[in-house]
Amino acid sequence: MRTAVTGADGQLGTNIVRTLLDRGHEPLCIVEPGRQTPTLDDLEVEKAECDILDLNRLTGLFSECEGVVNAAGQARYWPRRSPAVDRVNITGAETAGRAAKKAGVRRFVQIGSAGSFQPGTKENPGNEDSGLNIGRFR
Repeated sequence: MRTAVTGADGQLGTNIVRTLLDRGHEPLCIVEPGRQTPTLDDLEVEKAECDILDLNRLTGLFSECEGVVNAAGQARYWPRRSPAVDRVNITGAETAGRAAKKAGVRRFVQIGSAGSFQPGTKENPGNEDSGLNIGRFR
């Protein structure tokens, strides 16, 4: 299965790409324009540069795929102090979702930060039903 992975050169994205390869999938690694990609350079994958807000380009790239994993994100503390967090994590996720729908992608997986909801324990981990935990960022 051909699967697009946004943020493919990040820590999580690279692990997703490697897992996809191990399972016989064909990843299309979507990375930020002009960015160095040393975590992907030793892998036999196709890379495509694309701004996460470029709906038309994303739609074109996604149209070649059966699935999309949106792992593009800014993992920073105090996100309200960084416009890049809103740009990538919120507007970028919305754009990726719209592009996948427009391209007719069968499967779309949105990766979010565990820092966005209340933590739990090992036995009962936090999840989307745990409530938001954004107050700590003021």
